[in-house]
Amino acid sequence: MRIVYDIRWNVSQMTLLGIIFQMMSCSANIGSFWHVSDFHYDPTYDMNATAESCPSSLKRVRFGRFGDYLCDAPWALVNDSVYAMKSIEPNPDFIIWTGDDTPHIYTGPTLNTKTVIDIILNETQLLQDVFPNTIVYAALGNHDYHPKNQLPDSNNTIYDAVLEKWKIWMKNPESEQTFRKGGYYTESMYKNGYRVIVLNTNLYYTSNNAIENKVDPAEQFAWMENVLENSKKQGEKVHIVGHIPVGLFEKHAKKYWFRPEYNRRMNDIIVKYSDIILGQYFAHHHTDSFRLFYNKGKPLSTAYLAPAVTPWATTLPGVVGSAANNPGIRLFKYDSTNTEPTDIWQYYLNLTEANTLERSEWKILYKARKDYNLTSLLPVSWDTLVESFKTTDSETFRKYIDFNGVGFSKDESCENQCKHIHICAIRNVDYNAYDRCINSASIAGKPLSTAYLAPAVTPWATTLPGVVGSAANNPGIRLFKYDSTNTEPTDIWQYYLNLTEANTLERSEWKILYKARKDYNLTSLLPVSWDTLVESFKTTDSETFRKYIDFNGVGFSKDESCENQCKHIHICAIRNVDYNAYDRCINSASIAGVFHFVSIWTVVIPVLFSLIFVK
Repeated sequence: MRIVYDIRWNVSQMTLLGIIFQMMSCSANIGSFWHVSDFHYDPTYDMNATAESCPSSLKRVRFGRFGDYLCDAPWALVNDSVYAMKSIEPNPDFIIWTGDDTPHIYTGPTLNTKTVIDIILNETQLLQDVFPNTIVYAALGNHDYHPKNQLPDSNNTIYDAVLEKWKIWMKNPESEQTFRKGGYYTESMYKNGYRVIVLNTNLYYTSNNAIENKVDPAEQFAWMENVLENSKKQGEKVHIVGHIPVGLFEKHAKKYWFRPEYNRRMNDIIVKYSDIILGQYFAHHHTDSFRLFYNKGKPLSTAYLAPAVTPWATTLPGVVGSAANNPGIRLFKYDSTNTEPTDIWQYYLNLTEANTLERSEWKILYKARKDYNLTSLLPVSWDTLVESFKTTDSETFRKYIDFNGVGFSKDESCENQCKHIHICAIRNVDYNAYDRCINSASIAGKPLSTAYLAPAVTPWATTLPGVVGSAANNPGIRLFKYDSTNTEPTDIWQYYLNLTEANTLERSEWKILYKARKDYNLTSLLPVSWDTLVESFKTTDSETFRKYIDFNGVGFSKDESCENQCKHIHICAIRNVDYNAYDRCINSASIAGVFHFVSIWTVVIPVLFSLIFVK
């Protein structure tokens, strides 16, 4: 017993040590980097209730030490956010800083070229003082110029002045040339085989009147494609950094940022090189969100939109939901062996609490993998998350809305059209696709209409290649029951002729195949009842799906097996009349019964129905 006891103890020790070493090995491969954006420092902010970035109608006896939700950030907030980064993760591998450093002041003497330069350089110095040994990949925002938004596609005073302060972070000799030309550059990262591309997406902004009727401002698109093509040939993986993202604002039904021709080209480039793009990092919205890029329904790439440090409430007309946010700073976890992001830890400052206590306490708002229940940060995981948003009273969507306002919009209601706008914006960076999504319906996730597809009288077996299951059918005729007071259909009685039996007996006998309300256990013929029926198809060995397959062939395909991919195709076709949505559904899984979707529009059965949903 003594020996056995000792052996077991030693095995346990060895197992425990093995686990510890394995954990240490895994931990050793996890790196961190910060993403911070939109400081919007207002040098006129005074606690005695003056600040030019605030609405002129704002009346306060006194402003808070760390800022006001209707104003841009005081230096106390800017300074505190950077020192909070240092306190939380003092040794990041690098920092991404995506611009918009100056306040939302458009008129008056406060802002000029010199003031803009001074603010950018002061914030740069702050980052260099606090993180003296850390490389920062910094991008210009649309507010980092004077006049605002008018960033040119040629050399100028601001590009030159900023470059002198930023070039300490640049190791590539060509970076200085391209930055002077158009405010963009590329750098090899600290590990060989990985690259960052820093873009000046302000050149594509609809509010930039300095860029008009130009096919490729500052030749940035051609340069970007050349860098990506060379990276692909050399086996490099790439991270893309910029300020303004493609697509539309998720809190506004119509607001897009890029001119349409530039949006199309950027989208095409991302899709073309998605196999080497590990992540995209943008901001501008002040909110916490993300964008997905697709090709034929398959999610290929994710753009992460970081929230702002400034709490300033947007004055953009037509915003749905809260216009302000709590200040936020974002820490990425990543696999240091391949620079692939593995998690997002989002931190925030409760501005009301900080001003009341006159001290700051930056807290964790969420950890993406844990709070969203993501299996990874791959695009397919984010796509699955968006699918979960569509369900009624979705817990993940409720969290997303809280996180979207950086804890400011907690418990805020966002259903129906509000939810619809968010989902359409996340999934459709292409303007035409977004318009189709928005116009598809007004209530997200709700089945709106049913198309009934009647079977044929002819028994002819289709010769269409690739048909799954039986190609023929028994002849069918359909009787509808309806409410004669309002002509609303109330039931379907489907009749059929067993062709084999009729030919054998040389006489016909038309029989009832099913009564929809009874055989499908429908409460009505309203779209929501058909939707509930389709949900029941998803279970393993679904009795309702077995009946549906029998009815689908009008009694010809009785006892025919249709599981896995066969079932998946049927359900995707019923629920997705939109081709892009259908492609996403088909690519979402290969085995029915493992579903993460409640898709938009809907079609249905050659024999029965078609549901029309909202995305």
